[in-house]
Amino acid sequence: MTDMGNIGQDGETGGNFKNLLVWQKAFDLCLQVYRMTAGFPEEERYGLASQMRRAGASIPANVAEGRARTHPQEYAQFLNVAFGSAAELETFLLLALELHYVTDDEYYRGAVGMLAEVKRMLSGLRKSVLARGRQHAARSEHGTTRDE
Repeated sequence: MTDMGNIGQDGETGGNFKNLLVWQKAFDLCLQVYRMTAGFPEEERYGLASQMRRAGASIPANVAEGRARTHPQEYAQFLNVAFGSAAELETFLLLALELHYVTDDEYYRGAVGMLAEVKRMLSGLRKSVLARGRQHAARSEHGTTRDE
């Protein structure tokens, strides 16, 4: 049985997504994005600010949804979607900087640094999930072809 303190860190499906470090970091990033966009011009409420918030919220949401899936391939696909949302958010952060909606370089660098860390973690978790899926498939295949 897996240690509940580390559940999910090794690519297992099921369990509590809130224990995943990548989910925690992505959730913190989402909060940072909401705080950052609160200072955007009013005309961006339904434009860039909304897109940034949706992309930021999509990252931890897809990690959570993938974690709830029973098959590693499904889990990996949700991690792919989370990674895509992270790439979207990175683009929106660059746009916000160019439009001077983000004026505090430290704040901007903080969000970008958090985003880079989340992307690295998503990539690593995806590799782990896929490796675990291949191991499980190999064991299952071996078990079904084995002579009793």
